[in-house]
Amino acid sequence: MKVLTSVVNNPIFIEIQYYTLKKFLHCDYEFIVFNDAKPFPDFTNGKDVSVRYKIFETCNNLGIQCILVDNLHQQSMDCPVVRCAEAMNFMYDYMLKNKDEYLILDSDMFLISDLDINKYR
Repeated sequence: MKVLTSVVNNPIFIEIQYYTLKKFLHCDYEFIVFNDAKPFPDFTNGKDVSVRYKIFETCNNLGIQCILVDNLHQQSMDCPVVRCAEAMNFMYDYMLKNKDEYLILDSDMFLISDLDINKYR
């Protein structure tokens, strides 16, 4: 099983997800972060272009696979919904090419108690 999340602006959420998954998800899984931070100043990164690097660095320190999302977003700067949809489509394409079971978490979603995936299979 693979657990996927898309991170735009807060590498701290990666650490929280990593540790809560370790504590509460009791099955074999791979945690994969899709790095959707922008390489250009944007309101989603607080005009801080280093966020993209910080996400990679956090993943590297925790041993998490980090996949860079193609940033097609500069054309859709005024519409966050379009940017989010593009990132989700990128993740969906990944899932189609890599058949497995998936749990998709928004970057600010965290397990707070045990999760038995077998109950939902």
